[in-house]
Amino acid sequence: MKSPTRRLLISLLILLPVSIGMSGQGLTQPSVLQASERAPRIHIAAFGLWGDETIFKRETLGAARAAQDYFATSGPNVVGKVIVRANTSTLAEARLSDIREHLKSIATEASRDEDVLVLFLTSHGSKEGVGIVTPSNRGAALLSPRRLGRLLKDTPIRHKIVIISACYSGVFANALADDTTLLITAADAEQPSFGCGADVKDDWTYFGRAFFVDGLKVGRTLDEAFKIAKARVLERETAQKFEHSNPQMRGGKAVRAKLEAIRLAAVKP
Repeated sequence: MKSPTRRLLISLLILLPVSIGMSGQGLTQPSVLQASERAPRIHIAAFGLWGDETIFKRETLGAARAAQDYFATSGPNVVGKVIVRANTSTLAEARLSDIREHLKSIATEASRDEDVLVLFLTSHGSKEGVGIVTPSNRGAALLSPRRLGRLLKDTPIRHKIVIISACYSGVFANALADDTTLLITAADAEQPSFGCGADVKDDWTYFGRAFFVDGLKVGRTLDEAFKIAKARVLERETAQKFEHSNPQMRGGKAVRAKLEAIRLAAVKP
C-alpha cells in the first residue's frame, strides 16, 4: 500500500538526478559461440536494486531460483549462466555499472541469435523509472526506461525476457517491448504495485509471489504463467481494497518462438 514513506520514496526517484552513470560506449562485442557448437541456452540475471529494504534481496534470490527451475524443465543443460546480485544496507552489488558488467559476462558465453537472456529487476518505482539505492548512494539513483533500453540494446543477445517488479513499471513498455524483447511488469504505467516495505516479512511482493511461485509452477508457457499471476494479483488487491496494479505483458513474438524451439531442441533424441 502506498504510505507516506512510499510517497517520499517516489518523490525522491522523480526529483534526484542519476548518480550512477553509464559511459557512452556500448558493451564490447564478445566472441560469441556459433549455434552449431552447442544447443541453445537460457541465461538468467537477477538484480535487487533498493538496498535499504531486504525484501528486494529476498525476492531476487527467489526469482532466480524459480526461473532456473522453470526453464530447466525444458530439458537438460538448457539453463546457462545464472547471476544473482542485490544491494543491501552495507553492500553494493547491483549498481548500474555492475549490471552492465554482468550482462557483458553473460554475452561472452552466449550465442547472439540462439540463446535467450532473462533479466529480472526488483525495486521501488516511479513514473520516471526504478530506483537504485546503495550504501554510498542513499538518495536513490534513477534507472530510466531510456537507460535500460540502451543497456539492453548494447547487450549482444538478440532474444530477451525482461521482468520488472516495481510500482509504475509499465513505463518501460514503450522503450523495451518489441518483437525480440518480451517485457513483463508488476504494474502498468499509471499504477503502483504492492507488497514491499521495510517492515514486510514476506519473501515476495504481490506480483513476485503471483508470477514466480503461483504462475511458473503451473503454467506451461510464460503466457499461461502471466495469466495466472495477473488473476492472483487482482484477487489479492480486491480483497485488500487496493487500487488495481494491472500487471503487463508486452512484445516478444520472436522470443516465444525461440523458447519453443529451445524446448523442442532439448527433447529431440
